[in-house]
Amino acid sequence: ENLDEILSYRIAGDWMVYLHLLKQGSVLYTPEVMNVHRRHVDSVTRDTNLELHYQEVVAVQAAACRMFHPSPRIKAAGEGYLRVLRRQLGLEASA
Repeated sequence: ENLDEILSYRIAGDWMVYLHLLKQGSVLYTPEVMNVHRRHVDSVTRDTNLELHYQEVVAVQAAACRMFHPSPRIKAAGEGYLRVLRRQLGLEASA
């Protein structure tokens, strides 16, 4: 993915950046809370096309698979998350 493609994401662009950073080096785990997901009146996630939200998560998962070649177990976990996300977003009827 190039910079223009990353910038085209409305919801999941931060995750694309994380993937590219991960590709460049190592990850350090800390159990400390370093940020908080918040929603507010002007939040991008509040006023989002739910299908677009879902499709961006699908695209990020596909990019992660291309970049890192995860095991079948990890791919299955990602697919499971997509099913949960469709339910959470109220998109089950269109599946």
